[in-house]
Amino acid sequence: MDKLISLADYGPIGFIIIAIILVLKLVLDYYKSVKVDEKILSDLAKISANQKVIEKKVKEMHEWHNVHDVDGVKLWHRKNSLDERMILALDNLAVATDKLSDLQRENSFALETIKEKINDRRRSP
Repeated sequence: MDKLISLADYGPIGFIIIAIILVLKLVLDYYKSVKVDEKILSDLAKISANQKVIEKKVKEMHEWHNVHDVDGVKLWHRKNSLDERMILALDNLAVATDKLSDLQRENSFALETIKEKINDRRRSP
């Protein structure tokens, strides 16, 4: 006569395997009994994908904001860069002012020339 398989032959591992099988059967039965709408699953997948993108961007932003220069000042809050930009802006403003001054001199010269021509025509009979 065939001997029945006893859990005692397998020790505690046998009990664990049977417990896992019973839990899996319960979980599978539950999911079979519940009808899940495909739209909800699709929306959940989109939300999950968007959440991963947001997490990646937040991590990148944190890494970028956490960078320090040699003085220990965070790069995004660096005063030197602001000073450099101000100097560059003032240099550009000085160049623009010089160009405007040159244009003003040319306009003054042109205006004087026009006035002289008008005065010459008035003098001639």
